[in-house]
Amino acid sequence: MKISKIEQWDDFKLVDFFKQGYEECFDEIIRRYYQSLAETANKLTDFPEDAQEIVNNTFLLAYRHLHTFRGDSRLSTWLQSILRNQAVNCYRARCRNGSNITQSLEVKDESNHCWYTVDLPDWENLPEKSVCNQELDQVLEDLLNELPPVMLQTARMYFFEHLAHDTIAEKMRCPPGTVRSRIFRIRQFLIRNLKKYLD
Repeated sequence: MKISKIEQWDDFKLVDFFKQGYEECFDEIIRRYYQSLAETANKLTDFPEDAQEIVNNTFLLAYRHLHTFRGDSRLSTWLQSILRNQAVNCYRARCRNGSNITQSLEVKDESNHCWYTVDLPDWENLPEKSVCNQELDQVLEDLLNELPPVMLQTARMYFFEHLAHDTIAEKMRCPPGTVRSRIFRIRQFLIRNLKKYLD
């Protein structure tokens, strides 16, 4: 079934159709709530790059767990709750890692139903003689090269050049919402394949 006028749907209808397999509903959720979540994230951290990662991880977890959303609260409240938990995780990671900024991916271990964090290295500060980091760097490079050209270009700007969504959108001549959706899909792809590598 082709859906239309999705931007006019209420949150509960979006969630219901997403559960039925219409993933474009989640793209609308991103468009609808990205700005408000970004504003909250920026209030919770002094580092813009952390705020962006907090929001990205929030949507990633929301995507994976949206099937559990029962509508007891507003979708916006549910998303804000996830975001605040991600802000705490980010703060703890910064305390552990010092000032080195990494791209973090939250991954669920299906065997024991717990979450752990996969940190993508800051390519600008990799130790020159770190074999482990070099190996992971090569794995990531190989994975990214499997992406379609437009997704690969987006990934390079975001992960390697650390460009903001709006800047990427301007360079690629597309709406910022499109960039956010692409990055979300890229992160899903990396999570699936990095978990295989880490296992």
